[in-house]
Amino acid sequence: MARLYESAGKDTDAEAVFRELISIGAANETALQARARLAQLLAKQQKYDEARAQLEAVLAEKADHSDALVLRGNVHLVRQDYAKAIEDYRTVLRDKPNSVKALRFLAKAQALSGDAASAKRNYQLVIENEPTLKEAYVELAQLLVRLKDLQGATKVLEQALRIDPKQLPVLDLVSKLYLQLKHVEGVKNSSQRLMAAFQSSPLGYYYHGMALLLEKDFANSEVYFKKALEIVPNSVEPLNGLVRSYLYRNTPDAAIAWLGRTIEKYPDHVAAYNLQGEVLVSMNKFEQARRSFLKAIELKPGWWVPRRGVATTWRLSGKEKAAEKVLVETLEKVPGAVAVRNDLALLYEKNGKTDEAIAQFEKIAQAQPNASSINNLAMMLATYRSDKDSLDRAWELAQKLAKSTLPQHMDTIGWVLYKRQEVKKAVELLELAVDKAPELPAIRYHLGMAYLADGQKEKAKLNLSKSVKMNQRFVGIEEAKSTLKSLK
Repeated sequence: MARLYESAGKDTDAEAVFRELISIGAANETALQARARLAQLLAKQQKYDEARAQLEAVLAEKADHSDALVLRGNVHLVRQDYAKAIEDYRTVLRDKPNSVKALRFLAKAQALSGDAASAKRNYQLVIENEPTLKEAYVELAQLLVRLKDLQGATKVLEQALRIDPKQLPVLDLVSKLYLQLKHVEGVKNSSQRLMAAFQSSPLGYYYHGMALLLEKDFANSEVYFKKALEIVPNSVEPLNGLVRSYLYRNTPDAAIAWLGRTIEKYPDHVAAYNLQGEVLVSMNKFEQARRSFLKAIELKPGWWVPRRGVATTWRLSGKEKAAEKVLVETLEKVPGAVAVRNDLALLYEKNGKTDEAIAQFEKIAQAQPNASSINNLAMMLATYRSDKDSLDRAWELAQKLAKSTLPQHMDTIGWVLYKRQEVKKAVELLELAVDKAPELPAIRYHLGMAYLADGQKEKAKLNLSKSVKMNQRFVGIEEAKSTLKSLK
């Protein structure tokens, strides 16, 4: 009876039946099972303390009760106590090594605890033992995405789709990944499957439009974005795609007209106001753009994107103090807005507030310790600081980029070496960077300075001259000019 109530969504009635079975049976198997099911029901209602109390009662009578151990593990999982969750799942697997349920949850706990290798291995075992368990494919794919193995994730999701081709969330995710990989044929194929299986969903039309956008087939991409918007007129992604297409075609007036009609129909469409502001910025209509961004902020005060837009309008209008004020206020409200913090750091650097800029880049590197943030911070320290501690810190950061083949990263390492007076190593690395990106004046400037320190004056003169003649602004251009003048 309780199962019938559960399947009918009558949780209150199911709970009453479970409690009655518990009161009648005390410690018999039926009562223990009822406690376990009641705990599951309570956990579903987010009553985790009550759920755990029921599970502890079951385990006090029968310490190896597998359902109770798995459920207690799940409660630990929700509370982010991954070590205890893993312990419970492993206890089940010692007695029931073929328990796919326990193995899947173990993999999930390992993934959340940071043990990605074990999680990946166990998810693969789950799929081998129960190939029809759709959730395992999605969870493994999500793990691979976190590991930045997007191609591996698409392969896993395609496996899931061979089992059941009509899985909307899986088709959505695989399309998104193909898009991130810029795999045009992959996006086209998955979008066609979406359009065939889910005609009432805008997703297939949206992704097909994005594939065409990647191919620069703007006119046809707009057809698909408009089809998606016919299905869900206030959808954000296809609206964004349509506006981007108009901008790529250099028809901002068409974008403004479409956004105007959207706002007229949906006056609370915050994304439309933000997009309107971005288009107006591209048209150098900064005051009008600011009004659009401010309307978006009014509708969604906690969203940092339009606040960044307001700062951009002030900066491009030449009012950098106003821009700085907005950026600082935005970070007070949304400290995790890394793009805003990056804008503020660059503004500080431009205005000679290098210590403040470095402080912001430090915060970015702490929040997102990736190659880009590490590179930016190392370059800032090497460029604007000369004390030993700062250069040691720059070198510590630069070494994390040692395996990179990107010319910008090689440039940073070379510049740090130059500042540490390890000139010959600097020259060697900066030569490689210039070979990879001869069009970047800052790298030629760095190489020129390193050549000069190494006594190779003619090579120094040649590279400094090339850096200046490119007519591009870069940090150090004044030093490049003055050094070049002194060599003539």
